[in-house]
Amino acid sequence: TLNTSVIRLNVFIFCNIKAEFDTYSIVTGIIVNLIIIYAILSTTDWISRKMSPTVSNSLRKIFGIILIAISIQMAADNMMKF
Repeated sequence: TLNTSVIRLNVFIFCNIKAEFDTYSIVTGIIVNLIIIYAILSTTDWISRKMSPTVSNSLRKIFGIILIAISIQMAADNMMKF
């Protein structure tokens, strides 16, 4: 099912990260990311009120392009491994 595949993916990612970094660095990185994400998500209403719809749409397109570029790079890197 979907839940087991997500758990397998998380375990796979954690094992790969564990091979490169120590546990303290991994936990510290996760906590810092959680704090940053919480700060951003808690201020989204304020940010959306300050932005015009044009700016919002432009940012949506820019971040979409960035995400596509990241996914293409990850796919290309993984294809080189095989």
